[in-house]
Amino acid sequence: MHNLVLIVLDSARRDRFGCYGYARSTTPCVDRLATEGLVFERMIAPAPWTVPSHASLFTGLYPREHGAHFPAPVLRSDDATLASHLAAHGYQCVAVSANTLVIEDRRLAAGFAEVVGRSDLEERSRWRRGLRLVAGYRDAGAAAIAGHVIGRVRAWSRPYFLFVNLMECHWDYAPPWPYERRFVRHRTTRVGSVLRHRRLRDASGWEVLTTADAATRALYSDLYDGALAWADRHVGLILEAIERAGDAAQTVVAVLADHGEHLGQGGLADHQASLSQVLIQIPCVVRLPEGRRARISGLVQTTDLAASLCRRMGVPVPGHLVSRPGSVDPFSLAPTAPGRALAFSEWQHWGDEKMASLQARAPSVDFARLPRGLEAVQDRRYKLVRELATGAEALYDLAEDPSEQHDRGQEAFEIAGRLRAGLEQWRGQHPAAAPRVFSPEEEAILDARLRQLGYV
Repeated sequence: MHNLVLIVLDSARRDRFGCYGYARSTTPCVDRLATEGLVFERMIAPAPWTVPSHASLFTGLYPREHGAHFPAPVLRSDDATLASHLAAHGYQCVAVSANTLVIEDRRLAAGFAEVVGRSDLEERSRWRRGLRLVAGYRDAGAAAIAGHVIGRVRAWSRPYFLFVNLMECHWDYAPPWPYERRFVRHRTTRVGSVLRHRRLRDASGWEVLTTADAATRALYSDLYDGALAWADRHVGLILEAIERAGDAAQTVVAVLADHGEHLGQGGLADHQASLSQVLIQIPCVVRLPEGRRARISGLVQTTDLAASLCRRMGVPVPGHLVSRPGSVDPFSLAPTAPGRALAFSEWQHWGDEKMASLQARAPSVDFARLPRGLEAVQDRRYKLVRELATGAEALYDLAEDPSEQHDRGQEAFEIAGRLRAGLEQWRGQHPAAAPRVFSPEEEAILDARLRQLGYV
């Protein structure tokens, strides 16, 4: 059986990776991995934010099935997660994550024998709290996570499953000074940089990015690039540690994002209230022990990965993922094979209470204008987006209009009808999970986690 290393670059945009055509040197380590494995051109996330996207990655289920989305983002399904399934087949499962939303959900963390989170890393590296004030590091950031992995990898029993989440691309885009200097074209002093990061530490990205002028948005775009490059460096360090431990030839390595990020375009920030391709078409690079190298152009999505990873590691596929309607094995696709017929994504509205909290944090933003829940279906060329509250739809030709500016629904009504029928069939094949009711104490814990990461 092979080891598995699964690294999620939280909030990382596909269009900022060199292996997807970006001109700036933001991702040399991931780009190097891309030359050694599979690069997926059309990997679609089923949700645009952390909890439902990770839940789908771990379970192979859509958000409507596992239920880990607003207004109660906790996994409700009793189906096996990737970690719990691998643990049952003899794997030591280790999670090291700066994103507390992933590992503090007991269902999502099921199967991980070793769970290391933000508070653990801060406790072990107290000096980083002061370092952030001086140099703009994020607490429990990439350096602390990579350091933990490097120090522990030889001690793990084999086979192992290592899951890592790096948060550098999440707001407030705070790369350390050398990476800021490398990418930010509008220079400031080191003191000015520290003061800016301190001001933004508790600010809302909605308030900053959606009211900014073009020059300010460009500044944060550059900071975002620096943050991605800093995360990429530590992806490289983690992979070097795997190689030094002698495990590279027996390890499946997957590096991907859970979703992308709005950077103020279209009056949007963060990574919600939209199912635009910049959020749901994610980077995904996989190196297999057999050494297959290819760029896969076919349509796939992260719900396909759990079953495919199990097959490649010589582990039976979890029962609930056998014969899933519409699924494919991404690792078996020929470079030009079509892949899925359709891919699906969904976003559930925050809810009125959390919306009020967001409005209070970002009073200049008109949150009332944003949709109250969305579903999207796409094939290899077209994409239909439906607003749940009103039933309003928009059809986009992704080949000719990749930025999704022009609704083609009135002129291409037959295509819209075909995608609409596919969406309705998908809804019928994958019934929504029953709503979950939380105690006041559970609600308070959830709200604290969401506030910590700026979601509300």
